[in-house]
Amino acid sequence: MARLRMVLAAVFAVAALAVLAVPASATTPAASSSKFCTAVRKIGSTTGSQPSKTQAKTLVKQFKTAAKAAPAKVKAAIGKITKYLGVIAGGDVSDLADLAKSGNYQGYAQAITTYSTYVATNCT
Repeated sequence: MARLRMVLAAVFAVAALAVLAVPASATTPAASSSKFCTAVRKIGSTTGSQPSKTQAKTLVKQFKTAAKAAPAKVKAAIGKITKYLGVIAGGDVSDLADLAKSGNYQGYAQAITTYSTYVATNCT
């Protein structure tokens, strides 16, 4: 169980770093992505740790708001992110091993990568 917690903490740490990553060449966001980028800037941070139930609820709302203006690929990634955060927000994390095996965790790391790459490339 402790090993799984360390793995989950590492995933969140990588996700936090990826969100903060800035590409070498800054680009001006396209007009269609400016609304998305504005919403992304309002998404809070859990500083690389597993969010609390309250933080997860807030993050779910913030991600869903950003998803409304996101491109299709990013919207799908945000859907996976909010699905996972929704489990935490619902308080259904009594056994982290079960959570890691569940469909709510599958694809989470790839979703974070897709989201973070888009944000780093288009929202600088």
